[in-house]
Amino acid sequence: MSKSVFVGFGLTFRPLAESTQDVLECWDSDAVTDEQGACVIDNPRSLMQREPEIVAACKERGGQ
Repeated sequence: MSKSVFVGFGLTFRPLAESTQDVLECWDSDAVTDEQGACVIDNPRSLMQREPEIVAACKERGGQ
């Protein structure tokens, strides 16, 4: 489905830096319980656990 459909319904976009900052602020707030945080951090499929693997794959493909 084209994103123009969603834009037609009022979807807007904002800078990635702004979204990232909001995620970090939420993560550091009381909105995320210790249990929820542990599920994200300890999950072997999470991006946090896979970061070294992802970075290595990016470098192998010529990324920085």
